[in-house]
Amino acid sequence: MASELLTAIQTAQQTQRDLIAATDAPGRYDERQLVRLRGKFQKDMLAISHISQDDPGLKADREKYLEFSKRHRETQDMLSRHQSSWMLREIERDWEGYQKATMELRKAQDEFFDWAKRSI
Repeated sequence: MASELLTAIQTAQQTQRDLIAATDAPGRYDERQLVRLRGKFQKDMLAISHISQDDPGLKADREKYLEFSKRHRETQDMLSRHQSSWMLREIERDWEGYQKATMELRKAQDEFFDWAKRSI
């Protein structure tokens, strides 16, 4: 099951890389692609949550499971706040602000992904 959780984490990381590539310059991104990738990333993160609930390694170590759940929830909360704050029109209005906010989010996501892969 840990391999299933690892695969889910790697899938989310690939979607994150796709999001980075899709928004590499102002005015040069496909809005539909951005919306699609944002939705996919939310689904990827939800998959991590569901799979982690049945992961034998996490189930065997309650403290690790609680820490995993806490970190995942914090990352999800950041993602939700980011996406609700940066709708397409806000991105167009303040590209630099969007990029700054996105970099902060990616840093937190990368920290979670790195920690999670070491912990499972």
